[in-house]
Amino acid sequence: MDIVFRPAAQTPQDAARVLAWRNDPVTLSMFYHKEPKVFAAFWPEYLGEYFKHGDLPPLFAMVDGHEAAFLRSTPYPDGPVPGRCLDIDINVVPNRRGQGIGTAVIRAMTRRLLEACQCVVAEVKCSNTPSLKAFQRAGFRVHDQATHLVAETGEIVPIVRLTAMRTPSSRLGQDADAVL
Repeated sequence: MDIVFRPAAQTPQDAARVLAWRNDPVTLSMFYHKEPKVFAAFWPEYLGEYFKHGDLPPLFAMVDGHEAAFLRSTPYPDGPVPGRCLDIDINVVPNRRGQGIGTAVIRAMTRRLLEACQCVVAEVKCSNTPSLKAFQRAGFRVHDQATHLVAETGEIVPIVRLTAMRTPSSRLGQDADAVL
C-alpha cells in the first residue's frame, strides 16, 4: 500500500471535503457531536481550530493514488507518560472503510508523529469497535478506560485511551511508507 500525506489547505474546497466526510451518518455516530454541521458554521471552525497548531497541520492521506482519510493531531495535555504527547484523529473516507486502509494510515501517521513526541494517544468511544480494532492492529495498546465530558451537551461518553510509544524497538510503520 503506497501512502502519501498531503497537507490540508485553508480553502473552501478542502473544508467542504472534510465536512462531507464528517457528516457521513456512520462517522457522526462515532463523534462526540452527533449533529451534522453546515458549511457556514463549519468554515470558521475549520480555519480557526484545524490550523491553530502550525507544526501539526491537518493532513489528507492518499492510498495508492486515491483519497483515503483525513487526519488531525494536537498536543495532548496531561499525557500518560512524561514528555510531549500528541493525539491522533482519523476519519476514513466512507467508501474506503473495511479495506484495512485505516490501520495502514494510522500506522504511517503514528510513525511520523513519534518523530516529534514520546507518545501518541487515541481516544476512541467504547462503542466504536472498528476504530478500536484498527488502532490495535496498527500497534496501539489499551492504556485505560475513561470518560469524556462533552461540554456543550453535558453528555459523559465512555472511551478507551490507546497509546503508541516511541521506543528504540518500535516496529510501527515497518510495512507502510509515508511521504509528505
